[in-house]
Amino acid sequence: MNKADESISGSLACVRYGEIYTQHNDYIKAFHSWISRDVAATATRLKQGDILFAGSGETKEEIGKCIAFVDDVEAYAGGDIVILRSKDADPLFLGYYLNTVSINRQKASRGQGDAVVHISAASLADIQCAFPPVAEQTAIAAILSDLDAEIATLEDKLAKARCLKQGMMQELLTGRIRLV
Repeated sequence: MNKADESISGSLACVRYGEIYTQHNDYIKAFHSWISRDVAATATRLKQGDILFAGSGETKEEIGKCIAFVDDVEAYAGGDIVILRSKDADPLFLGYYLNTVSINRQKASRGQGDAVVHISAASLADIQCAFPPVAEQTAIAAILSDLDAEIATLEDKLAKARCLKQGMMQELLTGRIRLV
């Protein structure tokens, strides 16, 4: 069985490093890969509050993109993911904060390689960060999460409006509906 088959072979949630770039923004909202109990035995089980960094990427500018694992469910990390387990920070805040421009510049400067860029746990640990108190982190994360939800609602409305427009165009252009 190849790695792609393993990622859809079971009922246990899994995050693959490529999905950090393609499926998730700042925190995990839904899972897209599933593994069997046998595959999970060789994978790292995630803990609520973990921050997952992509250890490889195509460019230095995108290296080390991260997401927060905020739910309390059984899930596993695929290969080439660096996990940060912080006890004194709000994980949702970290998911947003550790993807900001200033932090991304630091990650890019620590990326190694050209065709495929890698970043190590040691390099990620050298990144300089300044955090507000945990209560303020939680308040900031709640506001950003609410904004994400509002954006998702607006994107759904936009998609529906585009479908309606497409349907109206079809009706008008085929002559089924005529304007008087």
